[in-house]
Amino acid sequence: MTALASKNIPDSSIQIHTLQQRGSRIYFIESRDGLILVDAGWPGCEKAIVNAMHKIGRLDLRLIFLTHSHIDHFGSAAAVQRLTRAPIAIHKADAAA
Repeated sequence: MTALASKNIPDSSIQIHTLQQRGSRIYFIESRDGLILVDAGWPGCEKAIVNAMHKIGRLDLRLIFLTHSHIDHFGSAAAVQRLTRAPIAIHKADAAA
């Protein structure tokens, strides 16, 4: 079972949502302009990510931001991109992975 936790940022229109998946933390940054996914978890987490987007009530994913090239951070990025068409951003030093 996956729980989605949310936190409002005081004096801001940004809300942070956290999703725990198979030992990884996946973050959503929600703003007026759309949703940003920070890290995409292990391979096979794409369904949980999309389900969390539905729970948040936002399907307007603007960016998949990967912090680094460990499999537990980028594993579902390509699958989420196929489902949402959101671009992926990662530092050029980690882009080959």
